[in-house]
Amino acid sequence: MFTHILKEPLTAEEKKKLKFVLKTRVIIGLIFIPILLPAFVLMGFAAIQDIMSGTPDGGTYFCIAMIFFCTFLLIRFVIPFYRNSFKNLKREDKLVVNTVILSISKNWTNKGFKYNIQTEYRSIDSWSVTMVIKPSLPYHEMYVNMPITIHCFEDNSIDILYIEKTDLKNR
Repeated sequence: MFTHILKEPLTAEEKKKLKFVLKTRVIIGLIFIPILLPAFVLMGFAAIQDIMSGTPDGGTYFCIAMIFFCTFLLIRFVIPFYRNSFKNLKREDKLVVNTVILSISKNWTNKGFKYNIQTEYRSIDSWSVTMVIKPSLPYHEMYVNMPITIHCFEDNSIDILYIEKTDLKNR
């Protein structure tokens, strides 16, 4: 119907912002690594020591389960997050998608509002998508049948550069 997809080169400002986002994410990662790594190493040594001495208890198994769970989370979420950030930095072009909003659901949780926006192009979940460039069109200003332009990457559904209201006069 309304959806048009164009491939455009990234602007210098967008490349600069992607570089800033990567640096910020790396700094945050470097802050947490020195805190979490020694804690997991100590938990692992304590669990191994308990097993070797023949006195494993509930705490030993809890430590082992915690280490496996955190390793799973690291592999499942953290590593792909940083891999996407590095891939974004190397990109030369973006997709500019002119589409229309088909439906919006707004749910209140104890952490705030969660928006689910369904467009002709894709579904956008406000909690699982990162808007790289601010200001973007705020979710609370979106409405059904609103024409929008999504600036995003072809194979990255997590990072969206920004969303803007489409000016129909220029189309």
